[in-house]
Amino acid sequence: SIRSRRVPVVAAAAILVSVAACSGSSSASAGPTLPPNEAAACAATSAFATAVLQFEGVDVQAIGVANLAPQINRLRGTFNAVATSLDFVDVPSEQALRDAWATFDAALGAIDQNNPTQESIDAAKAAAPAVKTEFAKVQGELGCPTP
Repeated sequence: SIRSRRVPVVAAAAILVSVAACSGSSSASAGPTLPPNEAAACAATSAFATAVLQFEGVDVQAIGVANLAPQINRLRGTFNAVATSLDFVDVPSEQALRDAWATFDAALGAIDQNNPTQESIDAAKAAAPAVKTEFAKVQGELGCPTP
């Protein structure tokens, strides 16, 4: 009979609705979920942002010359992760970020890590705000969650 055929369809529809409702409520409470490539790029830019902020706060007198190279290497490593992650997404500000990084990286390279001068460190720190502005744009274009 028609009624006996409708019961499984109605039951299946009810199950789908309840599953959708459950999954919808859990994702709504956690915020929007980004696709994997965008989420990876957000994580990479966030780690890079942290490294830049830490570098801006570096006081070589306080941390010692021996700890300057690891700071610079961390910046370079975290930016490499950003660059790699951006290869898998499309963001309009990507080139501006890469350009700002090139300027910042050149300033970092001008620091003699064995005998750094305050002037060279200050010059590198002066290049950091442009990088921060550009990675904030990239994060916005990716739809990264704001901290």
